[in-house]
Amino acid sequence: SLLWRYEVSPSGQWSRRQLSDRPLDFPSIAPARSGRRHRYAYCAAVASTARAGPAQGLAKVDAAEDASGSQTWMPEPHQFLGEALFVPRCSGRGGGAEAEEDDGYVVGLLFDGRARRSELLVFDAQRVAEGPICRAALRGQLPHGLHGCWAPDLVPSQEAVDAAWRASPLQ
Repeated sequence: SLLWRYEVSPSGQWSRRQLSDRPLDFPSIAPARSGRRHRYAYCAAVASTARAGPAQGLAKVDAAEDASGSQTWMPEPHQFLGEALFVPRCSGRGGGAEAEEDDGYVVGLLFDGRARRSELLVFDAQRVAEGPICRAALRGQLPHGLHGCWAPDLVPSQEAVDAAWRASPLQ
């Protein structure tokens, strides 16, 4: 599906504008901008602008009139990045009202169909087109299209992680 921006005024007037020619899915914005005007959205992107297909890469969509900040990153043809989520930088600035809107990271799960493995990818939200700044291989594969959310300060203990892994059928 294509990404559109709808704007509605208190008087009931409304407008819409297409933000990308590329099919996109699962848009994510900085949490501090939720319900407010925002400039950037991070989306799972289809490789082709000519036709629909599976989400494969990452698009940073700039909703400004000139769209000068839009960027796209695509992996290898046999790799598929799913839903990507914006995570504010932990420096106390990220995602807050006083921060740059794109001051943070974008995280997502990449499934490699050839190797049948998954990785957690981390991107600098200001430089998406440069590709991931970190890749963490997972012990098994996670299904492409898995949804998630970012929950700051929610970190399980190492014992809980080890117990969950022992109970996993992926061992």
